[in-house]
Amino acid sequence: RLQLIELAGRQNSVSTDQWLEANKAVGRLNGWGWKARSVPIGQVLIEQQLSEIAMAAGLTAIDISANKELVRLGQLSFVRIQINADFNWTSFTRFLRGLDKTNKAIVIRSISVTGDMPVKLQVVLDMALNLEKPR
Repeated sequence: RLQLIELAGRQNSVSTDQWLEANKAVGRLNGWGWKARSVPIGQVLIEQQLSEIAMAAGLTAIDISANKELVRLGQLSFVRIQINADFNWTSFTRFLRGLDKTNKAIVIRSISVTGDMPVKLQVVLDMALNLEKPR
């Protein structure tokens, strides 16, 4: 899929068929992101959904923060999000299942668990964001 994204950005050096296939793939990938008219609105929407997923999973002492800069991958933009919470295996696995159920493009950058009491979880995610053009 990444090759197709790269091809979509190099229209002049690929055949028409390759370029069309790459653009179809990018269109499908764009459906995997949260839609918003601006980065700040997208960040709020993503943080709200992550908060709902984390609470439904049973995580406690939840703190969610978004990096202000987007991470770019081809034509896709990703918001980097950090989630901190108290750790337990049951809630953590429910949280991962909740992320999976979104059917959105999510890259898990890191997962760390500290041994301090209470045991703390830190998850860093890149979440796909599709910026809509104003009509």
